[in-house]
Amino acid sequence: MSAFDDYIAGIENLKKDLVKENEKYKEKLAEKKEVNKKAYEEAAEKRRIGDMGSDWRILQKRIDRGETTYNDILSGKDKSEEGKRINKEIHEKFDKINQGIVDYREKNKEEGERYDNLIKKYQESMHKLSNLEGLTSGF
Repeated sequence: MSAFDDYIAGIENLKKDLVKENEKYKEKLAEKKEVNKKAYEEAAEKRRIGDMGSDWRILQKRIDRGETTYNDILSGKDKSEEGKRINKEIHEKFDKINQGIVDYREKNKEEGERYDNLIKKYQESMHKLSNLEGLTSGF
């Protein structure tokens, strides 16, 4: 096996590693989407029956009738008193969630760096390969 063949094999191994990491990421993302969807549906039902307070019960009825949306409430577009109160509450919770994300990323920094390094190595290898192909295109 020549040095060139070894180089190409290394690139292929990097590509396989990236594909594996990407598949793991896609699986985790799909799982999270399903969990989020289920959580939203469960929360909507709780809002409907008043378990999350009268403001949410009123807003959920309006959502169900198509008079407002969850996004309108989040964005502040819903100007009802209930919408304003819930908007404020949600944004306070989002601030806490964002802090949790920052804490999580700091705690799991090594995993993210490993993935970033794989991508960087792959990009560098592809750049080198494209330069090499340019040098050998006349042969």
